[in-house]
Amino acid sequence: IKVIDTTPPTLSTPLDSVLNVSCGDVPDVPELVFVDNCSAIVNPPVFTTVTINQTDYTYTIVRTWVVSDTCGNSDEFTQTINVSINEPFSYVNASLCTTEGEKDLFDLLDPNIETNGTWLDVNNSGGLSGSILDPINIPSGFYVYRYTIPNGNCPRIIEVYMTIDNCFVLGCDISKLKISKVVTPNNDGHNDFFEIGGIEDCRFIYEVKMFNRWGALVYENNNYKNNWDGIANGAISNSNLPSGTYYYIVNIVDSGFDTFKGYIYLGTKN
Repeated sequence: IKVIDTTPPTLSTPLDSVLNVSCGDVPDVPELVFVDNCSAIVNPPVFTTVTINQTDYTYTIVRTWVVSDTCGNSDEFTQTINVSINEPFSYVNASLCTTEGEKDLFDLLDPNIETNGTWLDVNNSGGLSGSILDPINIPSGFYVYRYTIPNGNCPRIIEVYMTIDNCFVLGCDISKLKISKVVTPNNDGHNDFFEIGGIEDCRFIYEVKMFNRWGALVYENNNYKNNWDGIANGAISNSNLPSGTYYYIVNIVDSGFDTFKGYIYLGTKN
């Protein structure tokens, strides 16, 4: 008598085929036991898991076991876990003065937060390196810094809404402000550049505009670094502007001071 086994292995341990859980309650992969009616040998099951249908608030885990016996019979067992993410997005508000120095943005978050995520400078402020924000050269304004935690059972995004202000420093004595009266860009080390000085320790940002005698704007810089040597913005060549008297406007950003206006003499070979 020849007996042919056509029955695949069966599952002897309980398995929920569908689960609905929150991301913090995703169960571990169970250790399943399979038996076969006609064969004492059941090949090790082939296990796979995939994540599908991912949105900001939900995703689905599909676990699959394919099991076979020595007679070539096989069957497939599946567990589908529908996962909900309770808080996929959150934010914190913060403010920072440009004079305060570097700030670790993790200090603004829950101390138990995972630190293996990534930071993004959403507005390209230029002051973020990893989680460290250096506001010194960032103009006053509103900025967004996004922290993404893509891994684990509870992926989420946290945004830091940062207001950066070049805070007025009471210790800054405006009477010490010095603005150039003459610019002679001849590389002799004297009056080569239009300079604003006297209150460097206040770390202010300067907005500078230069006009010629006919009132035409010839130079503009919203983050001036004492580097104007008489060349017009957008000049076709590197030639300096003609010698003569020019009118300047200096705004000390977010300082509370009035705008400063005056005349300088530009001495060039032109």
